[in-house]
Amino acid sequence: MALAVAAALGDGVFRSAMLIAATVLTEAVIVPLALASTVSGVVSSLVSPWGLWRHYWVITKLVLTLAATAVLLLQIRPIAALGAAHAGALASGASQAPVVEAHAQLASLLVHGGGGALVLVGITILGVWKPRGELRRPTSKA
Repeated sequence: MALAVAAALGDGVFRSAMLIAATVLTEAVIVPLALASTVSGVVSSLVSPWGLWRHYWVITKLVLTLAATAVLLLQIRPIAALGAAHAGALASGASQAPVVEAHAQLASLLVHGGGGALVLVGITILGVWKPRGELRRPTSKA
C-alpha cells in the first residue's frame, strides 16, 4: 500500500521504481505470506479448542482470508504488467512510462491495497475479540 501511494504521488523514474518494487514485493513476499496465512489459519483452527466449524467468527475469518487471498492472486498480473511497462520504459531510456492506462491501474492498486488492509484489520479484530456464539449443531431425533 505504501508503495502504491508513493507511486501515485510521484512521477517519472520515482513512480517506475515504486511500481517495480511493488511487483517484486507482491510476488516474493505478500503472496507467499497470504498463502501461508490461509494454511496456518486452517491448521491452527483444527488443533485449537475453537475448531474450524464451531464458531461464526472462525468461519468469518476463514472466508475473509480466502477472499483477500483470491483478490490478491487476481491482482498479480495487473501489478506485474504495470511494473513491467515502467521497467521497459526505463530500459528504453524514456523519461515517462506509458500513462494511458497507468492512472486507472494505479487507482485499482490503491483501491485493492486499501481494501486488503481493511480486511486484515477486520480479521485481526475478530482474532483478538473472539465474539461469543457457536454454530447450532443439528440434533438427531430418534
